[in-house]
Amino acid sequence: MGIDMTADYEECRRNLERLIAWYEPAHRNEANTRFQVIDRLFFECLGWSKDDVVMEEHHAGEYADYSFNAPRRICIRTQG
Repeated sequence: MGIDMTADYEECRRNLERLIAWYEPAHRNEANTRFQVIDRLFFECLGWSKDDVVMEEHHAGEYADYSFNAPRRICIRTQG
């Protein structure tokens, strides 16, 4: 549960370097930003397992973009 400890640190670091080299400020809508940047950061660079994430979970009258099990639920809402 939580961060995938089988994810190799060096592989994640290389993925982050590639993401940084690729990234250019651009006019992206929220969905494209999440897909092209934020999802890659969480899953390719930080090693989170997609099995431990719930997308668009309802919480306190709003929706969290990401809810991670770590081991308790952590909600992340991006501003878009």
